[in-house]
Parts: sequence; C-alpha cells; structure tokens
Amino acid sequence: AHLLWEQGVVGSNPATPTDKNQGLQQNVAPFLLLDWAVVLGQRNNLRDKLTDIANLTQKNIVNGRLRYIRQKTGKLIKIGIPQEAIQIIEKYTDENNSYLFPILNVKVHKTALQKQNRIHKIRGKVNEVLRILGKRLGVETNITTYVARHSFASVLKKSGVNIALISEALGHSDLATTQIYLDSFDNEQVDKAMKNLL
Repeated sequence: AHLLWEQGVVGSNPATPTDKNQGLQQNVAPFLLLDWAVVLGQRNNLRDKLTDIANLTQKNIVNGRLRYIRQKTGKLIKIGIPQEAIQIIEKYTDENNSYLFPILNVKVHKTALQKQNRIHKIRGKVNEVLRILGKRLGVETNITTYVARHSFASVLKKSGVNIALISEALGHSDLATTQIYLDSFDNEQVDKAMKNLL
C-alpha cells in the first residue's frame, strides 16, 4: 500500500487510512483493494465479492476462519485467515462500526438502497485505482474488477487447474456456469484472432 503512495498513485500517506468521524477517505480505496486481496487470498474477485466484503462483520470470524454466505449464490464460503489478514482486519477495526472494512457504516448506511449506493460508489473508486495502476504499468487494457475476474479465471484455466476448483474460486453455484464462463474466453480469443487476420 505504501508503494502506491510512494509512486504517487494516491495523494497522501496511508498511515491513517480512515477517519473515524468521516468514514472512508477518498485515498483509502487503493489500500482497501490490496488489503482485500490479502484477506481473501486467491479467492478474491472484487467485482462480485465487493458486496460480500462490505457486509463482513466480526460475527463472520469463527474459529480463525472467515465464514459468510455469498449474497449472489447463497453459498457458504469458509476461508482460513492467515496472520497477515488478521493484522489487516485489526487495522480497520472500529469499535463504533461492526463492519470489518470501512466501506459501510452502521450509523450512515441503514437501508438496503443506502448500502447498495455506497458499494456502487466504492466499486467505482476501486475501478478508478485499477485504471491508474494499469496505465502506470503500461497495460493497454482498461483494467476493472470485471477484467481482473476474467484474468484470474483465465490464468487458472491456462495453468491446468481443475474446473471444480476454478468454479469454487469464482463462487459459482455449479460447474455448468463455470464452463459457460470459461468458454466465453475462448470465444473472445477467437474473435480477437479473427480481427487480426482481417
């Protein structure tokens, strides 16, 4: 996270990522992005899981594991919490807010619509940070959480990972959904190759 600050991706030092009275600062999105990746590990795909991440509370930590019901599929997710992730969770702990991360605030985001709007706003911030990082790294593709999810699945597929494991990592409720999802990559690659031929 400090590397992003040192490289000028964000404008201020992340030493104090949240202001307890103001909620999420504008510059904290990049640090949350990196921290979520550590907490959720390889299972991280921010596009669909941001709603789940935003709604995590201390009650979701059971016997050293993060347990929650994925909102999109209703599937129970259980993830071990390594020491680095515990430190990150502790960094964001706020006795006045039961959420693990400073996305939602129990005093501000009370209705489903307020929560949905807040998560949408944060997703936009995360995508903005991904675009900036992509440009600074010379990546031609406009990087978003959607592209990150596709890249994640593509790398697993090309590495020979079993489709059942890819399905679980993506949080799909069945293998058929994963197969359709992975097949769409092949179609996109064929389309791109055909354009190069013309």
